[in-house]
Amino acid sequence: MIQELKPLTISSSIRKNPTVLFTTELKQFLLYEPFNGENHIVAELYSFMMEHFKVELLRSGSFSLRGKKYLCCEEISGCIEVDSWLTYQWKKKRQFNRFIRPRALFDMYLFDMFFPVFGPSSKLIIPGKKDRFVAHAFPQKNKGSIAFEPQDINSVGLNDPAMRMFFKHIKLYLNEYLEDFIALNHEKFRADIKYRVSLYPDHRNQYWNELSKCFEPSFRNYITANIENYILNL
Repeated sequence: MIQELKPLTISSSIRKNPTVLFTTELKQFLLYEPFNGENHIVAELYSFMMEHFKVELLRSGSFSLRGKKYLCCEEISGCIEVDSWLTYQWKKKRQFNRFIRPRALFDMYLFDMFFPVFGPSSKLIIPGKKDRFVAHAFPQKNKGSIAFEPQDINSVGLNDPAMRMFFKHIKLYLNEYLEDFIALNHEKFRADIKYRVSLYPDHRNQYWNELSKCFEPSFRNYITANIENYILNL
């Protein structure tokens, strides 16, 4: 569940609206968007599913002011979005070794392909002694809705030359990572998702109609074959 934030301080924008919260845990959050009938539900489903596959996300929260509730996302200093221009950071194996758990990035791409109901995830790098990958706390494309829109290798960005260069460094392990991901995509997980969707009676039919398509054997086999072919041709 998205937790209510208790800020120590609130920085206001020019329009006197709160934009930055500094919490009692000494964390900084940015206002993302106002609550509506669906976006917080979608965010909770997205978070539950991503974390099931051991993908780390930025922390999320909510904040109420003058009777209006907002979704908030943690802000971390130096955090940047994964982009093609970052190729220089992993061009050589020595540079690539600066990343801790590089498989996390591959898991995000796998999630985008096996569960194409939120739109491609926003992938971020948090700098440190060892840089690490995290996903944004909220779905980026289909804000406030769920729609099954299958993605391919190109549309999620795996064929970007920068990504191909990155994953070539761990090509020998990618099939193992794929097997691990598929092993977590089991019947109990499907049942857990169906149960969580059932908690929202106003949306459960719409949401489950879209999510259930991700568990169809023909779809899963098609995506698996595409990824195996991608790995083979790296």
